[in-house]
Amino acid sequence: RLLKTINHFNVPCAVCINKCDVSLTVRDKIIEFCKKKGLDILGSIPYDQRVVKSLNTKKRMLDIPGPFTSAIITLSQNIQKWMKIV
Repeated sequence: RLLKTINHFNVPCAVCINKCDVSLTVRDKIIEFCKKKGLDILGSIPYDQRVVKSLNTKKRMLDIPGPFTSAIITLSQNIQKWMKIV
């Protein structure tokens, strides 16, 4: 439904897959959907329990090294590149 609205207004759209490692079946369905619709996937964020802990303690997740942090940094870089293209 959201994609229909985005397309109606001709707004550029890209995807980031959150919790990409929780269900590989769902992740693969999202990837296939994006391919069919011509949507760029700019990143995939793995699930990390430390995110909730960092929010509860008001600490920045980006200060904790790990796969989540690396994925967020990569996503940020990919968004910047993608924004220059569209």
